[in-house]
Amino acid sequence: MDYYSLTFNTVVILVSLFIILKAADLVVYGVSGYAKKLGLSNYLAGLVIVSVAASMPEVISSLSGLFAGHEEMMIGAILGNNMVHMALLIGILALVGKNMKIESPVLEKSKFLMWVLLLLPIALFLDGKLGRIDGLVLILCYGIYMGFLWHREKKIGKLKEKVHFKDIWRYSLIFLGSLLAMLMAGRWLVIGAINIAEMSRIPTFFIALTIIGVGSAIDDFAIGIRSVLQGKQEIGIGDALGSILNELVLFFGIVALIRPIEMSIKTTWSSFLFLGISISLVVLFLRRKRITWKDGLLMIGIYAAFIAVEVWKFSF
Repeated sequence: MDYYSLTFNTVVILVSLFIILKAADLVVYGVSGYAKKLGLSNYLAGLVIVSVAASMPEVISSLSGLFAGHEEMMIGAILGNNMVHMALLIGILALVGKNMKIESPVLEKSKFLMWVLLLLPIALFLDGKLGRIDGLVLILCYGIYMGFLWHREKKIGKLKEKVHFKDIWRYSLIFLGSLLAMLMAGRWLVIGAINIAEMSRIPTFFIALTIIGVGSAIDDFAIGIRSVLQGKQEIGIGDALGSILNELVLFFGIVALIRPIEMSIKTTWSSFLFLGISISLVVLFLRRKRITWKDGLLMIGIYAAFIAVEVWKFSF
């Protein structure tokens, strides 16, 4: 093994993590201030603004794999990252927050719709293919759901019709600047992790499912933990849910519309199974309007079981 390359990539990972953690504080500050000026709830700010931006490292990694001719890397990265968001991230946020209240009027009549929407891509993929019609269905459903949330926010919230640029320019610059730093650091984090993994000769799908899945979500961990510590847990939860909506529904829909996706169900069955269980449990927590530390342990346990099954599949 090339120990010089191993050391170099390790340093790259550590530096990237440091930048991501520092930038996370500024992202939460920028989003909170921006949302306050717009009259936007913390939950919807996390679901729409933060999640779209924070999903970019995963999307970039996935597209890189797709354009390089490794479709399994794209699918593995998205499925792995979504498992991280729904199980590991939610679990850790619950442990940090211990007994978090999740109350959002926007969610009152949309939990079941969210559950159906998140499970829809899994159902469409059960035949091992996501065709152009499937992609169109996913995009339309995503647009309808986002329109519903926005309508609910305007109806029950204090959304302002007009906001002067002078009132939000500082928050916008802080958010965009810190986000850019996180995107660059997240990209280098993934590159470093891939290089280390390839030295060990691990299959592409397994690398994408585990290492890239966790590595590209580091920014979401940072944002989520900071938001919980600052008493703004709706941003972290909204970011987690928004990220999976963007990647599993919108991103898969756009890619399938351009180029149909095919992957053996023998390779992906366990990922879909654990992801479906995790999504259902998180929606159940939202219906209860509370996530406890015991729920956190359960979600982390589910993620550990998921990894154990994937390691077993890889070994055999």
